[in-house]
Amino acid sequence: MKKCNEGFKFIHNYHSHCYLCGHATGTVSDYCDEAYRLGFKEWGVSDHGALAPQWKARMSMDDFILKYLPEIEFNQKKYEGKMKIYKAIEIEYYKEYDLWYREYLDRYHLDYLILGQHALYKDGEWISPYKGFTLDEVIEYKNEIISGMATGYFKILAHPDLFMLSFARANQTWVKELDDISKEIIEAAIEYNVYLEVNINGARRPKTKNDLGEETYVYPFLNFWRIASTYKDAKFILGSDSHKVEYLTDGKDQEVIEFCNKVGIKLEERIIL
Repeated sequence: MKKCNEGFKFIHNYHSHCYLCGHATGTVSDYCDEAYRLGFKEWGVSDHGALAPQWKARMSMDDFILKYLPEIEFNQKKYEGKMKIYKAIEIEYYKEYDLWYREYLDRYHLDYLILGQHALYKDGEWISPYKGFTLDEVIEYKNEIISGMATGYFKILAHPDLFMLSFARANQTWVKELDDISKEIIEAAIEYNVYLEVNINGARRPKTKNDLGEETYVYPFLNFWRIASTYKDAKFILGSDSHKVEYLTDGKDQEVIEFCNKVGIKLEERIIL
């Protein structure tokens, strides 16, 4: 049986980090050098962008301006004509900070933004899916994601199935609403021309089981991607989400490609900007 990603080569990556976010290691140059050594044709530098009020585990605006951008630009010149390097960030979307996103794109000339929604902002608190959502919180989180995609600021939705992590970890009862929420996110991504990322970094976490007893990553979560595979107009991209340079050679990319083959997710080789 022919695999849906027959001949696919992971040589275009748009999601990577560096030490500036505080929970990764390696410099921008470390990743660019290793990516070039491995034969990548395009490499997107997209560390966690500053958001006001200042988050922990995010680079500061001073670091963004004085360290991050200059090092990316240095590598763009270094690898000119050899490997395309993009300036980007991964960032959450909250409508009260709407002007920040336009500032990143217009003033700092970023090539794209990745929507990486890592928390729900509710009643003055940040609620994380890593610690657990109620169903009502998942719905609010989904609404924030869709609002972000609707702005047109974002090219990629990172780990779109992250909301399922809280159910997988807490062994909460699976409900049909989670399938419906998945469909809403996928359909919005199609409507707003956003790539859905199959996230390699999630495959480095311990596996779990879904409601049917099937083994799955906590993300990419089997249930979400099984639904996604039925949408022929959706665009799927593989994302390294590398937080350590050595992750680029740990083999998890091939493992996730095989996951996509089994589920029926046809990956795009590169994004169109």
